[in-house]
Amino acid sequence: MNGRASAATVFCGIDLFELETSHENVTGVAFNAGDVIYNEGDDGDRIYLIADGTVRIGRRYGDGRECLLAVVGPSEVFGEESVLDPAPRNACATALTDMQGTALDRTTLMWLMAMNPDIAERFLRVLARRIRWTSSNITDAVNADVAARVAKHLLSLAQRFGVQDGGSTRVPMDLTQEQFAHLVGTSRESVNQALREFKERGWISAGRDDILIHDSEPLVSRAQGARRRMR
Repeated sequence: MNGRASAATVFCGIDLFELETSHENVTGVAFNAGDVIYNEGDDGDRIYLIADGTVRIGRRYGDGRECLLAVVGPSEVFGEESVLDPAPRNACATALTDMQGTALDRTTLMWLMAMNPDIAERFLRVLARRIRWTSSNITDAVNADVAARVAKHLLSLAQRFGVQDGGSTRVPMDLTQEQFAHLVGTSRESVNQALREFKERGWISAGRDDILIHDSEPLVSRAQGARRRMR
């Protein structure tokens, strides 16, 4: 099956591969790991739907530092903010792994949502979840300790990208240690300290390119415990 066609479930059964052959403003895209898809300040005229691979979204500073905002993967969209609210891009998108997907311009997206209200409803649901996630991260950055935030982000990556391995969940870590620390909102040293604690307790084990979660329940409790203490 064509990867772009299989990813069309985000658009409620619309076959994006077929759209690519019939609409000049719907195109298949492919990027190699490390390729910059767009930069902060670029004109935002296209939204991207990922079929295969992962992309990191972040902001870069003049001294070379990067603030990592999100990691998106198969069947997820990115770049929507500048398409729905025309303005220059407010973040940069970089292929974390080799990526294939589909790009749609604003006119085509509006047409699809008008023709199929289910697409508009699903799209709004995606945006609402992202707002909720962002609000949660802001609250956690102020009130939750590092270990709770590490547990939360590790569980999120496991839910979206993890694969079952016996009775455990294997989470591919395409992010560097520094990038994962940026995602959590702390230093690499603090993240490593939290991961060491999880390993000593037997909750996880770490390989070179992945983390194996052996017991997710204590991680869930660790992530939620900080939030309960805030109430």
